[in-house]
Amino acid sequence: MILKIYTLFKPVLVSVFLLTIFGFSANAQRVITGKVTDVLSGESLIGASVVVTGKTNIGTVTDFDGNYELQVPDDAKQLTFSYVGYTEQIMDISGSLMNVQLSAGRLIEEVVVVGYGTQKTKEVTSAITSVSAEDFNQGNINNATQLLQGKVPGLSIAKSGGDPNSGFNIRLRGISTFGSNTQPLLILDGIVVDNFDAVDPQDIESFSVLKDASAAAIYGTRASNGVILIKTKGGSKEKSFVEYKGQVSLDQLDRHANVLSADEYKSISRSIDFVDETEWFKVITRDAITQAHGLSYSGGTPNSSYRVSANYRNGEGVALRSGFEQYNGRLNFNHKAFNNKLNMDFTLSSTLRNEENPVYDAFGFATVYNPTAPIYTADEEWAKWGGYFQQDAFNFFNPLAVIEQNLRDAKKLSTLWKLGADYNLLKNLKYSISYAQTSRDHLYSEYFSKKAYWSPKGRGDDKGYAGKYTNNYDKKLFETMLEYNLNLSKFESKLLGGYSYQDENYQEFGLSAGGFLTDGFSYHNIDAAKDITEGKAVVNSYKDQRKLIAFFGRLTTNYDNTYFLTANLRREGSTMFGENNKWGWFYGVSGGIDVSRIIKIPFIDRLKLRAGYGITGNLPPNPYLAWSLFNQQGSYYSNGEYVPAYGPNRNENDSLKWETKADLNIGFDLGMLDYKMNISFDYYQTNISDLILLFNVRVPPNPFPDKYLNLGELATSGIDLGWGLQDIALGPVKWSVDLNFSKYFKSYIKKITSGEVLAESERIITDLGAPNLVGIKVIKFAEGEEVGQIIGPVFDGIDENGLMKFKDIDGNGQFEDGIDVQVLGSGLPDYTLGLNNAFKWGNLDFNFFFRGVFGHSLLNVNNAKFGAPNAIAVQSGMKQVLDFADAIDGPTFSDVHVEDASFVKLDNASLGYTFNTKSKMIQSARIYVTGQNLLTFTNYTGIDPEVRYEDGGSPLSPGIDRENTYVR
Repeated sequence: MILKIYTLFKPVLVSVFLLTIFGFSANAQRVITGKVTDVLSGESLIGASVVVTGKTNIGTVTDFDGNYELQVPDDAKQLTFSYVGYTEQIMDISGSLMNVQLSAGRLIEEVVVVGYGTQKTKEVTSAITSVSAEDFNQGNINNATQLLQGKVPGLSIAKSGGDPNSGFNIRLRGISTFGSNTQPLLILDGIVVDNFDAVDPQDIESFSVLKDASAAAIYGTRASNGVILIKTKGGSKEKSFVEYKGQVSLDQLDRHANVLSADEYKSISRSIDFVDETEWFKVITRDAITQAHGLSYSGGTPNSSYRVSANYRNGEGVALRSGFEQYNGRLNFNHKAFNNKLNMDFTLSSTLRNEENPVYDAFGFATVYNPTAPIYTADEEWAKWGGYFQQDAFNFFNPLAVIEQNLRDAKKLSTLWKLGADYNLLKNLKYSISYAQTSRDHLYSEYFSKKAYWSPKGRGDDKGYAGKYTNNYDKKLFETMLEYNLNLSKFESKLLGGYSYQDENYQEFGLSAGGFLTDGFSYHNIDAAKDITEGKAVVNSYKDQRKLIAFFGRLTTNYDNTYFLTANLRREGSTMFGENNKWGWFYGVSGGIDVSRIIKIPFIDRLKLRAGYGITGNLPPNPYLAWSLFNQQGSYYSNGEYVPAYGPNRNENDSLKWETKADLNIGFDLGMLDYKMNISFDYYQTNISDLILLFNVRVPPNPFPDKYLNLGELATSGIDLGWGLQDIALGPVKWSVDLNFSKYFKSYIKKITSGEVLAESERIITDLGAPNLVGIKVIKFAEGEEVGQIIGPVFDGIDENGLMKFKDIDGNGQFEDGIDVQVLGSGLPDYTLGLNNAFKWGNLDFNFFFRGVFGHSLLNVNNAKFGAPNAIAVQSGMKQVLDFADAIDGPTFSDVHVEDASFVKLDNASLGYTFNTKSKMIQSARIYVTGQNLLTFTNYTGIDPEVRYEDGGSPLSPGIDRENTYVR
């Protein structure tokens, strides 16, 4: 992999090296001129210091336009650029023109985005982590989620395989619910969004992650999984400028299922040899090209600023017929009037994304399809099926045919806009009002060819099958606030109060039918299907609506920059709750003391102790769980025809409410050596109660056996640690390193039963399913034990008859299936680690980022289903078959299929060079070469060791690596 990347980028690397040598060999000029600007906004930095390195008596400052002119001696080698609140930068003198961009430093006066406002870093007393643009992940980034991966202690971002169209699973501080609402609340410039697709990575300025309830409580019932605030780039009030960023990348197949080669397959006694040698995973994959281009224009006047951006991304997947094409446009506009008393903001963004998705079953078929089979055949028997070689066997189909003969496309359009204004009514009193609207329209289309031997209708269906499915979503958000600031000598206080109204509407529609005369219609003319005229088409539709109303407030106090206190309060109501629990209270309180202001300690700039406690909530995953729903229950004969009958299928629950999370956080922030070293530590302990589950209940008194109840209870705790060194001088090289570490003390189930329900305190869930393992359940869900335990028998060798033996766990002298089982591993990790190193030498920069996840196990379903010799016949299987060559058993499940999946990945490495341009039209230019997913260190034999946080959408079933995983 590394050799391929080096070969691909060798010309670029040589060019960068030669440019670097040229830059260092240029003669220093007597007079140096240039401009100093902010790296993010492009705004000029007025009064920035420019001095000859090592000679502080030779220097100057920038003017009102950020320009400078400095006469230097012939022997001067470097210039030092600095500005209050920014990181100092030392540059080699490479010519008479030196334009420099400075990054905001990590100083105590930094501003952190919090819920409904901002706070200075020194005032923050909750567990909040901010990540700015200069700290984002580099490389082939096509989803904004990737910018944060591994950067925030306690924030886990995982994605198995390399599917360019699948989303990321985001978890903050472990599991907080038994339902599907597991993702943190995402807020983009004050607008609640469902995912990161609404913004292009190049438009983002910073993230703020609210990790504990004392910070997140101001968002009430949507905040139990934490909150991620996203701020996009704004305009410039200085001179206008244009920014372009483009990249082209090559992705190659790295890992796939560990399958038998043709020779290994033929060594199995039951194998069938078709003479050829075919590596099916190579047949259905390719070298994939991805390109991204972003163009933005920023400008303004003394009273206005704006930024307009357009981004284009085209990404091929490594698997055939997978990829996307995406267009994104954004406008951010700000205007001030009436002597800056009135401040108005307008945001408009739209994203169009076209996706091509493979039939994911093809990856499972590539795992087991005979490696001696040819791809195509001239046999007339298979001519009607497109000439692909097929085996007349159950559930084993030519993988290439499955991909090439079927279409699965999607078109996704999302739009959001927001108009807001605030007005200073009095000197210390500000009124704000805003209205935002988001909409999402998705269209999914699929067509399965008449010539496809495999289709959803079964094997050998020659009718063709098409479907179209739409979902539409819109959200309206109205908010208004009053904010009062009080400053009395050493005492500062801010009081905020507000109102929020949110209205969401969702609907979907689907139509599918089969029986086409030709493939020429594809999915564009479903009414031509025979199923339409015969009344066999499948039609479905759905609609829901939900509303949320809230009143909220926050009080912050600061005494002498030493003692800090913050309190949040929210009263919230939702239509998703039962009639008896429409409204709830949520609150958070945190405080801190800056010990370094009281006790002067050498080398320590700040030592702030802080603690917080709060209550947040989680909405039900569906708006109708409290209701008794009707569904079709057979039919009855009336007036000469059968009429469908409908009736209720579960009990209503007028007392259904939100899930409640109580969170305690204790930590400290330490800054040393003029803030060149920074440490942040947090210990948290949470108790989640009123967790919603569907239970079997007694009949009577209940009319029906099913009911959603607030019954579960869960406890979790952990440690977050962040450590960083900034701008450490190693001779002419500046070095910065950031490390983040998280320890999870597991999540324990405290309660899942009561006298009202017919439920046991221990359940075994998650069926491995067909083929071969139907009815085999592997996840233990029990009171007093951890979430995510994988259980099963323990392999104990092969007896003289070739039968697999398993340990007698309970010691009664015999193995009993389903009884002699033990915990084989946990699907949830113990530790996570992120380590970033950045080096800067003059205009040359180099950085690399390692990410590690430790302690989690994965159940390799491919090995369990296709890892026994008896599973091999006309179909192939996994290399694990070779470890059990003497066995005659069919597939079974045991500890040999559960593997330690701990890993360390070199996620990305980047080498770049920034040019000091002489052109008046070009402020700066940088070229770089980067590699992604360069190395993986793991003992796991499956496709990808990343954590599988869910199975079938359930967070109660982590650690299951299914057989249709997209290759990596």
